Amino acid sequence: MPTDELITVEEAAIILNVTQYIVRKYINDKQLRAFKIGNGNPNQQGRHWRIKRSDLDAFVEHGSNMPEGK
Repeated sequence: MPTDELITVEEAAIILNVTQYIVRKYINDKQLRAFKIGNGNPNQQGRHWRIKRSDLDAFVEHGSNMPEGK
């Protein structure tokens, strides 16, 4: 798999064997790096988190991929 592949919260949850809620908690707690895509248009169901596969791999390897103190 390419390391720059973007994955969804659902896909990350499957890979980590946790719920989508837990993945979002990791993101909100700044333990897992992610970014939002979309424009928030109600007709497009808002913005959605995406995670780089390389960031998820780093999270799995180290428990977090955010720099200390951030």
